[in-house]
Order: sequence, then C-alpha cells, then structure tokens
Amino acid sequence: ASTAHVPGEGHLHLSVDGISADRVYGAWHYLPELGEGTHKVKISLATNDHRPYVNDGAPIAGEAEIIVAAGAGAGGENDDHGDHHP
Repeated sequence: ASTAHVPGEGHLHLSVDGISADRVYGAWHYLPELGEGTHKVKISLATNDHRPYVNDGAPIAGEAEIIVAAGAGAGGENDDHGDHHP
C-alpha cells in the first residue's frame, strides 16, 4: 500500500460503524473488539494508492451487520481463536 498503482494489486479498507478501522493485506483479519449491540462492518477493495477499485462505476465493496450479545466480548469463554485458557 501507499505505492504506485499496479493493476490487480491492492488491499481492503475496513470500517466499523462508518469509522475507518484498518487496512487488510492478508487472507484473514481479526475485527477490533466490538461492544454490545449491532455494528455495520464494511470492506472495500482499494488500489495500492488507496483509490477504490470499481466495477461499472461503482466501488467494489461489501458490508454486513454483526450483532454482539451482552457478555460476548473478546476474550470471553466462548471465543474460539485457538488459544485455549485453563
């Protein structure tokens, strides 16, 4: 990222609740810790120089709503990130 545009190269821009949260460069990414309630997560495909990739004039992007139940924050008993705690 932050280099000259090369067709076919780029990264994802991640936003949570309309606020820029991160850039994604790999096949997976952990979301920032989300508080209780409903959150909108959006990803958009960006060129190396951060311009949006477009298809038929529209940015290539997707979004989803994530609902976090009370007591389901990160590090709880129900997380399954492969790090098992005694």
